[in-house]
Amino acid sequence: CQRAGGCQGRRRHDGYPPCSPTGLRLITPRQPTLEIQPQSQLTVNNLAFNGSDEQKQRYLPGLCSGELVGCMAMSEPDYGTDVLGMATNAVLQEDGNWCINGRKMWITNGPQADIIVTYANKDFANMGRSPTGFVSSFIIEKPTKDAYVGKVEEKLGIACSGTSALAFDDVFVPDANLLGTEGHGFNVAMATLD
Repeated sequence: CQRAGGCQGRRRHDGYPPCSPTGLRLITPRQPTLEIQPQSQLTVNNLAFNGSDEQKQRYLPGLCSGELVGCMAMSEPDYGTDVLGMATNAVLQEDGNWCINGRKMWITNGPQADIIVTYANKDFANMGRSPTGFVSSFIIEKPTKDAYVGKVEEKLGIACSGTSALAFDDVFVPDANLLGTEGHGFNVAMATLD
């Protein structure tokens, strides 16, 4: 990270897009600037506190070096950030892996993300708003043909990172990419946002 010299959201003369209101930016090999909070708090800290040792070894070095870009996909078109009411669902397959279907929106770093931390409801079709034990958290790796970027939002500021919708259509997620334990996604989400 480096201090951007008080650009205060204005286009900089050195070719970089505007920085965040705090004047902080993360310099990465893949992209000149990246919004720090979704990368550090919503992805890196989430994995650091909730990930297995294998997940930490696999993802954290690349996320911390900037070689990988991460995002957290929580908000949904019909439910906003109501984790217990979300319609994105996860179905445990006979082989022990997961199939995820749903839509997310307003996802900071969504277009650039290599790693998506998302939340899915185990039984939305039958339950509607779930008890806390039905939501789980997952790590989805891009690119995958079944998880794709939807509409990219046009923004007036914070052009350092893209904001987009994400769509999951029968996305295969190995059980090794369950973040935390099954049914504890609500706890993972609340701890991340706290």
